Amino acid sequence: MNNEQTSIIFKVKIHYINGETQTFEVCGQGWDNVDIASRLFQIQKSDKLILQLTDNSLQVIPYSSILYLTVDPAPPKLPKDIITGATLL
Repeated sequence: MNNEQTSIIFKVKIHYINGETQTFEVCGQGWDNVDIASRLFQIQKSDKLILQLTDNSLQVIPYSSILYLTVDPAPPKLPKDIITGATLL
């Protein structure tokens, strides 16, 4: 049995208030299935989203510029206060 922790890869799509979008692929290094959702919610407590890119630069995005974020796939374990199984019509 392989005991190594598998890195979880997910995409974060940022929808800006000006209509533009950006998509980032994120590797949750060392994040377990439960930790992903709680880290994402913790990040939202700041007034800006900061991403370290693979070229070792930082991208700082103020939340005031963001309309909403999409995380795909959704973390397998979500907090109890999240509505699950919703269908966008």
